Amino acid sequence: MKKLLISVFACGLVVLTLMGAGKVQVSAKVFEFDENSSKTLELSSNLTAMKNEVEKINLLNLVQSHIEFAMEGDGQRNINSIKELKDFVGSTYTLFELNPIGYIIYHNDSGIMFEYASKSKSPYVNYNENLYYGGMKNYFYKENDIYYNTLIENEIVPEKESSYLKENSSIIYNRNLDLPNQNNLDFVCGKTDMSYVLSSWEDEGELVAYANVQPKISMESFFKPLTSSYDIGYTTVGNSGVCGYIAANLVLAYNALAYDTFLVFDKYLDKTNRTLKGSALTRELIRQHGKDPDGDSIGGTTADSMGDCVRNYLKNVSGGTKSWKVTTWWGIINSTGAISKNQPPILFGNMISPSTSSNTSTVMNNTLSDDGAYGGSNHAVVAYGYSNSNYRVHYGWSGYSDVILNYNAIGGTMILSFF
Repeated sequence: MKKLLISVFACGLVVLTLMGAGKVQVSAKVFEFDENSSKTLELSSNLTAMKNEVEKINLLNLVQSHIEFAMEGDGQRNINSIKELKDFVGSTYTLFELNPIGYIIYHNDSGIMFEYASKSKSPYVNYNENLYYGGMKNYFYKENDIYYNTLIENEIVPEKESSYLKENSSIIYNRNLDLPNQNNLDFVCGKTDMSYVLSSWEDEGELVAYANVQPKISMESFFKPLTSSYDIGYTTVGNSGVCGYIAANLVLAYNALAYDTFLVFDKYLDKTNRTLKGSALTRELIRQHGKDPDGDSIGGTTADSMGDCVRNYLKNVSGGTKSWKVTTWWGIINSTGAISKNQPPILFGNMISPSTSSNTSTVMNNTLSDDGAYGGSNHAVVAYGYSNSNYRVHYGWSGYSDVILNYNAIGGTMILSFF
């Protein structure tokens, strides 16, 4: 299995290492499915968006090769089930649920492995019909004209209020078609062979970076092992999402361990085990934003509003010894420079372009709080590795600390750094 190395490079911004160390040793023939086997027939029959039987087999081979080439498991993962996902403008994604664990979301029209995880269960594992996908954290099923998020209990979107989901899907779709994976598409169509595809994947591979100041702990060593709700600092309040606060709590904890031990006090952070001490820091950030951490309506956050919250924390709570600054911006998510400098960014997605400098927009799940931040599907994740257009992200959820995301969309970014 190929593993990507990520170090850090003195400039830039964003997220991830695509997989591990060494050269991939893969034959073009190793992963050929027996087209007459019962398992192959069962899997291919679920590729309902495709009509050509040869192309179905080719796609199965492509995905299995991707599992061996880019995902952790040392040859122990295989395709267990296949489901069709629609976005909110009619484009099709194919979900491959893996055995014993893991998943891949493949965009049929562009050939992009849009999202995948080696050690997280499929977001749709308990659902089989009317499935919808809208990018980062947007896993829905539809019932009676209402979209229900499969993993976020309180995220419910009536179809008549889903314009922002359609807008986001349109942005992602158009960017995917602007930057397709032509090698994957050509293989599925029978225009090239697997050895050529694997060679192209190797060319995308290794990124070695160098930082002016070496951290005491790498981003991957910190974020990836945080898999339990307690260690993550996870909290949930009423009917409001708090993903921005959880993401900020993770970023503050990393920077305390990596650069400035007094940035986060011991009462919030277990510095010996390199984890959070439950939700105490997340709750403190909510207070610094002028909210009640036990209230029923916290509201969501944007990059700008979360930036203000962290600035208040640095001023009022932190005993950090370095000069810390918070930078935010809006636009196409592209943070490779910050990640290259071991500065994990918080990426905010699913937002419409703001109409004012305060980062307020006119549409976001029809829920606007008094500080110009939105709830509902305005999600935030921490990016801590990257390769080309792929990001390694921590969702801030138990079991989703290592998700690979190809995020072709527009949103906000917040970076915490010192000078």
